[in-house]
Amino acid sequence: MELKAVPIQTALNNEEIRYSQVWEDFRCVEHALSFEPQSRHLVIGSAGCNVFNTLLSGANVDVVDLSRAQLALIELKAVAIQLLRYEE
Repeated sequence: MELKAVPIQTALNNEEIRYSQVWEDFRCVEHALSFEPQSRHLVIGSAGCNVFNTLLSGANVDVVDLSRAQLALIELKAVAIQLLRYEE
């Protein structure tokens, strides 16, 4: 198998990047990074699970993602958490 480096924008333009699914256990991430209250972390948005778990640790979060839809989903979830009851 040959591995070649392709600039990310080229890969996106050629639709070579389709979808990535990652199932990490946030407890491992939290242990490895030792989050502290008021610390600041850059987190890949994805569906927002690591974003919200990092926020629960008391840390500050800057979120990035290539997909504007994923970022919009995280914003929607944040508003839902603030305005809705768990049952809703």
